Amino acid sequence: TADAISLASTQAPSLASMNITAPVGDGISASSITGGLTLNRVSVTTAGDAGLTMTNVGGTIALGNVTFSGAELDLVRLQNTNLNATVNVTGTSTFSYPTVLAGAGGDAILLLADGSSAFTVNVTGASFTNISGQALQFGATSGAATGTHGITFANNISTVTVADRDGGVLVSGEASHVDVLTITGNTFSAPGGPDAISVVAGDSAAISGSIGSNTVQSPVVNGIGVQVTDTAQVRLTIANNSITNAGGEGIQAANFTGVGTATLGLVLTNNQVSQHNLTPEVAWLAGIDFY
Repeated sequence: TADAISLASTQAPSLASMNITAPVGDGISASSITGGLTLNRVSVTTAGDAGLTMTNVGGTIALGNVTFSGAELDLVRLQNTNLNATVNVTGTSTFSYPTVLAGAGGDAILLLADGSSAFTVNVTGASFTNISGQALQFGATSGAATGTHGITFANNISTVTVADRDGGVLVSGEASHVDVLTITGNTFSAPGGPDAISVVAGDSAAISGSIGSNTVQSPVVNGIGVQVTDTAQVRLTIANNSITNAGGEGIQAANFTGVGTATLGLVLTNNQVSQHNLTPEVAWLAGIDFY
């Protein structure tokens, strides 16, 4: 294999104090592990594929004080089918892509919960720099995804200084997913589109929770975006967020026509949207828009 480290059907592997540089394939590849995976002070730089690829890794996945810098694909990717997982990203963990990408790039953290998989996700205190895709993307690839998930993204910093990078958060409710969100205390600087924080629900998914006390500075498009379609349901409290100099709208919420009747319920309290329409090209855009 071209992967630097390959773990298959091992029992609760734990890696610490390691530097992996320029592997031809993945920095670390892990598959068919039910007892969890721990990485502490592990650094993967310039991976030829992904930094860390996990397929059907269950239990507790603990990433503490890790560094993932550059990859041709995603930095961290987990895809499970009918297998539960808890994903904890803690400490001073850092995720970044270089100014010039070696390949297509991808997400810093991509989590795909297929089948009955139930995920608990906690990403706290991390930094994300020039992420090609999303800092965190959560969703599924299966039309039969049925799991219930708790997703916390708190006190992180995402900074974009290169054009055509995203660096935001995207939670996509698929099939009959039930997602409970807490997105709080984060700072996003110049994130790309479509939104710095994006919540999308389709099929019969249900998403609830809160988006609060985030600072979004100079998003290329919208600060916060919520979309619902089909028979999906979204109920969120959006409070105490500061959104400045948005290229689009501060907060955008849309109930699209699909198959059936969707439900969109939002409580918006004490959000500040400013300087989003100072240029003539976007003077018609709203601070908060519902349609």
